[in-house]
Amino acid sequence: MDEVIHDVEPEPKSRPAGVSIVAVLALIAGFFGVCLSPLSIGQMLVAKEPMYAAMRADATMYYVTVVGGAVGWFVSLGVIALGFGLWKLKEWARAGTVLYCIFAAMWAVVGGALNMIYITPKAMQIAFANTPSPNKIPAEMIKNIVLVSQITAVVLTLVMCGIYIFIAVYMAKPTVKDAFRREEH
Repeated sequence: MDEVIHDVEPEPKSRPAGVSIVAVLALIAGFFGVCLSPLSIGQMLVAKEPMYAAMRADATMYYVTVVGGAVGWFVSLGVIALGFGLWKLKEWARAGTVLYCIFAAMWAVVGGALNMIYITPKAMQIAFANTPSPNKIPAEMIKNIVLVSQITAVVLTLVMCGIYIFIAVYMAKPTVKDAFRREEH
C-alpha cells in the first residue's frame, strides 16, 4: 500500500516570552516618546514662566531640548516599528533591536555624561535662580541637590546601559534567533 505524504505543516508560531516582553516595552516606550517629545519642545518654545525664558536664553539648553526632542520623536517612531516587528517575529526587528540597544547604551553614556556635567547643574542653576525670593534655597542646599541629581543620573545611566546590554544579548541568543527564523519560512 502506498503511503500518501501530505504537505508538512509549518511549526506553529512560538514567540518566546522574553521577545513578547521586549516588544510590549518597546511599544510603550515608543508611544510615550511620540507623545511626550512634542510637549517638551512646545514647553521650551512657548512657556511663559521665567525659568523657561532663562533656558531659552541659554543656547545649549535650548538646542539640546529642541533638537533632542525632535530626534527623540523620530527615534520613538523607530522603536514603535521595532516593537511591532518583534511582535510579528520579523528578523529585521530582532537585528534592529540589537543595533538599537548597542547604540542606546553608548548614547546613554554620552547623554548621561552631558547631563551630569552640564545639563543638570545648569537646569538647577536656572530653576533656583528663578525661584521667588521668599522661597530662595540656600546655596549649600543647591550644591547638595545638584550632587544628588548627578549621582542619580550616573545610577540611572548604569541601569539603562545594563538593560540595553541585557536585551541585546538576549536577542542574540541562538534560541531567540531560531524563533525568528521559523517565522520567515
